[in-house]
Amino acid sequence: MSRVGEADKNISVRISKTSFSFRCLKPVWRSRQLSVNTMLRIFSTNVKSVLLYGCEIWRSIKALHYTRHVFVNKCGTDPSRQPKRGVL
Repeated sequence: MSRVGEADKNISVRISKTSFSFRCLKPVWRSRQLSVNTMLRIFSTNVKSVLLYGCEIWRSIKALHYTRHVFVNKCGTDPSRQPKRGVL
């Protein structure tokens, strides 16, 4: 497997773990007692950190960055929005 393939696999694993982390926080996203600002801070500390763990070893390829940003934008723009089952 090439280094690009290793990075692709690593990113796929990270996205899966991040998606799980996002789903575990479902009660937080549905809470009416928390402000959107608080939800975004929780997202940044608990979800983005899982995604970005180990990213310094990822090769800087535009497509890989795009994949990472698509996931963050998909989950991060509206904390109450859940990813569709089976789709990252």
